Amino acid sequence: MEKNNLPLNNVKFEVALEILSMKIALTISTKDQKELEKLLIEQNKLYTYDEEIINKVLDVYGSEIKKLLKGDD
Repeated sequence: MEKNNLPLNNVKFEVALEILSMKIALTISTKDQKELEKLLIEQNKLYTYDEEIINKVLDVYGSEIKKLLKGDD
């Protein structure tokens, strides 16, 4: 992802940030320290506009969060 201020890039980044924040909060509640450390590293990469991490957050974690919010197991 280019680091310019295109609206789509900003939206993807903001949505990924919100999803990752939810994932981190859920992980803290389970007290899974290894997973939390991994997520915090991914959060740092997200802030550098690492497109691979942004897409992972949107696709993988986004699906997990969506299922939780819908109540699907």
